[in-house]
Amino acid sequence: MQELVPPDVQGRVFATRETAQVTAQSFGYLAAGFLADRVFEPAMQVGGALAGSLGWLVGTGPGAGMAAMFICTSLGGVSIGLLGWLSPAIRKLDTP
Repeated sequence: MQELVPPDVQGRVFATRETAQVTAQSFGYLAAGFLADRVFEPAMQVGGALAGSLGWLVGTGPGAGMAAMFICTSLGGVSIGLLGWLSPAIRKLDTP
């Protein structure tokens, strides 16, 4: 990207990109606590909504919700990576 962005605006472009990344990361950290305590942990208790589908993999009870959240986050990251790789516009982003 450094070769494609004109030198006189590189600071603004890269600062904007970094700001967007850090902001998204901050929202992810804030959402993680809520999701762990209020969504995934109750869902992974015995008889919970996700216990039947993910219980065989991570178990049920205390801590199973965090394990399920890690699995879901990992699958989401892999999905986003594959979508980016399959998108010609993103794959060719750094070519003139």
